[in-house]
Amino acid sequence: MKKITSQKFSKRLAQYGALSVAIAGVAGANAQDQIGYTNIDPDYSGTPDPYYVIDFDGDAFGDLVIVSNSGLGVLAFAYGSNKVLGSVYSFVYSSNTIGLVYPFALDSGAVISAGQNSWLNATDFYSGNNILNVYSCYFGVWCDVQDKFIGVQFKIGSNTHYGWARLDVATNGNIWTLKDFAYNKTPDASINAGQTTSLGIENNELNKIKVVALNKSIGLYNLPERSSYNIFSITGKNVLKGNTSQRDYVIEVPTLASGVYVLELTDTNSKGVIRKKVVLQ
Repeated sequence: MKKITSQKFSKRLAQYGALSVAIAGVAGANAQDQIGYTNIDPDYSGTPDPYYVIDFDGDAFGDLVIVSNSGLGVLAFAYGSNKVLGSVYSFVYSSNTIGLVYPFALDSGAVISAGQNSWLNATDFYSGNNILNVYSCYFGVWCDVQDKFIGVQFKIGSNTHYGWARLDVATNGNIWTLKDFAYNKTPDASINAGQTTSLGIENNELNKIKVVALNKSIGLYNLPERSSYNIFSITGKNVLKGNTSQRDYVIEVPTLASGVYVLELTDTNSKGVIRKKVVLQ
């Protein structure tokens, strides 16, 4: 497997510095919002260049690089001392023990913080690669996934920050799409995968929403004019999604089994997200 070196990425980062500053975004309309959010519009699908340098805070220093590896698949390189949430796959090759870092494919809502004990950087290992999906998932765990998240730990000066990047990756790993990314501006503060706003009670319309679950129906009241929803099982599987059409809206779920679910609501305008537990009888 071809090893990708930090020297190559240093050169690439210099080329992408101006672009990173241009696209860096902030979440919500409130100036005190602590989540820095960047929506990539249109989504980036590895063309015309197989590299995409993510600069979470827009300081012209790359934090995470998504890269296609000579048509074999896709990697996520945590630049410098930055790290990703993941696991290590170890094996022996030519008398060398190789430890491949497999970044986790996190579900929406997963906590990304210092509390995790699986922060890794591939430069600590012989391979030098963070593998998402190589050789049609012979290596890696990003196998035909949509809207999954990489958890990232990175530095702004001497301070540690946490963020996420959202991707789709096809079965063969050669087709991938980067959609958006975000980070918490407060040093050492956690962020949830998919979180795009700090959701201050005084400035977010989503906090006015009322949710009532009755049998196999979920009633939503006081919704923003434009909102969408996702329903997740307790294992994190997305079992239903859609868009609301009015401020009071009922989601009918006759095919879902009785039990506990997580309802995720997104304000399409502000990108605010809240999650509520619902119990279906």
